[in-house]
Amino acid sequence: MIRIIKLLCVQEKSDNLKVPAGDKMRCSLQKDCATPTQEKFLQMGCQIVFSLFLLLLSCGESFAGDAVDQLKFSTQECKIKEPIYGSTFDFSGLRSDLAHVVESVSNGGDKFEFNICGNLSRTCNGESNVAACLKKQGKEYIIGRQHELFYNSGKLYLIYKNGAKCDNGTTSNPNYQLHVLLKCDYTLNAQPMYITPYANNACSFYISYETPLACLPIPDALQSNSCSVRDTKSNGTFDLMPLSDSNYRTSNRQGSVFLINVCKPVLYGENSMCPPGSSVCLFNPKATNLKERFINLGNVQSRPVVENGLLLLRHESPTPCAKNSSANYSSVIYFSCDKFISNAHPEFAGLGADSCTYQFNFVTPLACNDLEPCTAFTTTNEFLDLSSLRTKPARTLIKDGKNYTIAMCANSGTPCQENGGACYEQNSTTISLGNSNSQLRFNQTGSLYLLYEDGAECSTAAGIRRWSTKIEFVCANNATKDNGGAAAGGSDSMKIIEDSNCQLLIQYQTPLACRKPIKCKATIYVDHTTDGLGSSGEEMIDLTPLISATDNYEAKVELPAGMEHLVPKATKFFLNVCRPLVPKYQLGCAGGSAACMAKVTADGAPEEERSMGFPLVSLSQTNRTSAELLYLKGDPCPTDNTTELSSRILFNCDMRAGRGHPVLRSIDDCTYKFHWDTYLICQN
Repeated sequence: MIRIIKLLCVQEKSDNLKVPAGDKMRCSLQKDCATPTQEKFLQMGCQIVFSLFLLLLSCGESFAGDAVDQLKFSTQECKIKEPIYGSTFDFSGLRSDLAHVVESVSNGGDKFEFNICGNLSRTCNGESNVAACLKKQGKEYIIGRQHELFYNSGKLYLIYKNGAKCDNGTTSNPNYQLHVLLKCDYTLNAQPMYITPYANNACSFYISYETPLACLPIPDALQSNSCSVRDTKSNGTFDLMPLSDSNYRTSNRQGSVFLINVCKPVLYGENSMCPPGSSVCLFNPKATNLKERFINLGNVQSRPVVENGLLLLRHESPTPCAKNSSANYSSVIYFSCDKFISNAHPEFAGLGADSCTYQFNFVTPLACNDLEPCTAFTTTNEFLDLSSLRTKPARTLIKDGKNYTIAMCANSGTPCQENGGACYEQNSTTISLGNSNSQLRFNQTGSLYLLYEDGAECSTAAGIRRWSTKIEFVCANNATKDNGGAAAGGSDSMKIIEDSNCQLLIQYQTPLACRKPIKCKATIYVDHTTDGLGSSGEEMIDLTPLISATDNYEAKVELPAGMEHLVPKATKFFLNVCRPLVPKYQLGCAGGSAACMAKVTADGAPEEERSMGFPLVSLSQTNRTSAELLYLKGDPCPTDNTTELSSRILFNCDMRAGRGHPVLRSIDDCTYKFHWDTYLICQN
C-alpha cells in the first residue's frame, strides 16, 4: 500500500522564550495513511520533491536539529529552565542594590558597573534606566540598557543591549554591548568576576561571573564539603578536594569523551551538561535524544578509600548498563603519587570484566602523603611553601561588631574551640567557623587557598549548614620570584572580604604566594663578539618584548602538501610567547596553555579547542641567531590518544621581518613546529 508523506513546518512562539534567528522553523514528516486516489497519486511525485525541498530550506539540517533547537533559546526574564533535566537557573539572587564593579587593570583602569536582573541605582552619562556603564578616561559610556538571558548548549550568558553608539561599531553591531558569562562554581571566591582583555577601541566587552547559581543542585544525599581519608599505615591524610575546582576531559581510542570531576559533580557548562549529581559521565554529541547525550557513569563520591595501598574513589550510577541489564554503570578512579607531574589529569584505563565499570588513572601530587604541611605543587610543578605562616600567632580582625580569630594552617587557640582554625566572638559567645587543616588548594583561576570546614551549625534559606572559612592567598604587591619581590617585597596583610551564606571569606596578601614564570631570555658563549675587540664572552637573546598581555598571536599555516590533510579546514592556531594565552571569550583551552588549536565557526567562534602545551621550559638559545621555545603536556593528540600534544617554536634572525609572526611549518609525531622570523633575535 502506498502512503503519502507530508511535510509539517511550524513556527513556535512563546511569551518569554525566543528561538535564535535561523532556527525558528521546526519541521517534521507526517504520514497520510489513507489510500491515495488516482489524482492524488499523480500529484504525489511533485509533492514529495517540493516537500523535501522545503525540508532542507526550512530546517537546514536533519531531524536531529530538533535536539539542537532545544539547546538554543533566550528569555527576557531572570531565570531559565534547563532543557534536559528540568531544573531552573534563577539569577535574581545576583541583583545588587548598588552595582557589580569590575576594573580592567590592563586597560588603564577602565571601570565597568553593571547590574543583573535590574538597572543601576545611579545615572550613567546623565541618563537613568541603565543596566551597564563603562567609565573610561573620565568619561562615561552606556554599554547596555537592558539584558537578555541566553542558553546555548549548556552555556549561560547575558547580553546587554541598546548601548550608546560606538565609533568603531559595525553595521550589524553599531552600539556598545556587554556580555556576562555565568559559570558554575560551587565555592565562594573573593573575586568571582573577571574581564577578558580587549582593544582600546573595542565596542563589545566580556565578563565572566562564577556563581553557584549557574550550577545544577547537588542532591541532598550527595552533599559534602570534605573529600579526604587517613591512611592508617602511614598515618598520612589524603585530601583530594583541590581537584574539584575544574572539570577534566579524557577519551578512549574509539573517541568517546568522558567528563570527570573529583569530589564534586561535573561543573555545568558548555557541552558539560552531565546529569545532576554525576561526577563521571560519557558525552555522546551525536545522540539525537538529549537524555542519551550525557550518560551517568557514577554519582559524586566524597569519601576516598585506601585499598591494598591504593588510593581510589568508587562511583556508583543509577543508570542501567547497556551491556548487562542486571547491573548499573560504575566507575573507579585510581590515584597515584608523582610530586613533579604538571598538567595532571585522569586518563581512561579500560573497562572492567563486567563491561560496565569504567576505570581511570589519575597521577597527582595530592596522592603523595609525605608533603610538608602548608605546602603545595602548582599544576606547572612549582613548589609553594607557606609553612612559615604556621608558626605565626593567630590574627584578630574586627568587622560588624564581631571579633574574628584566624590562624594559618594551624589551630587558632583561645577563644576558639579545640582544633578550631577560625572563630568569632560576639556578646561573649564564641562561634566556630571551621576546623584547621594544612591542605593548600587551588581554585579554577589558579589561586591558592585554605578551606576550614565543619564549623558550628548555621541556618540558611536552603536549610541547616555548617560554617566554613575560605582563605585566599594573593601575591603581595604584585611581587614575583624572579624580580626579587618575593624575597624582599611587601608585608603580609589580611582582610575579610565577605561573611555570608555560612562562609567567611578572607583574602591574605603575602609574597609567599608569588610564582615564578619561565625565563624569556637566553645567553650563549661566543668566541668573538661584534664589539670590534675580538674578545670572547656571552651574548643574550631577549624575547620578552614579544610577550603579549592583550592579544594572542594567530599563526599562519604553511604546511608541505603532504601534511595539509593533518589540519582540518577552518582550524586556527593561537600562541603566546613564554606565557599562557591571554583569556579570550569562547577560547576554551585549558587555563595556563601557551598554545591552542581550535576549529572556528563561520561567525568566528572557536570550538573543539585543544591545548598544544604549557610554558614549562625556559627559552633556549641554539646559536647566535636562533632560539627555541618548547610547550609540553598538551591535550591528547587527535591521531594518537596515548601521546600529548606539544609545540616547538623556532625563532630566527631576520632584520626585515620586524617583530614577526608565527608560521606552522610541519607536524611530526603530535609535535607542531612553528617558525618565527623576527629582528629581536638579531645581535646588534
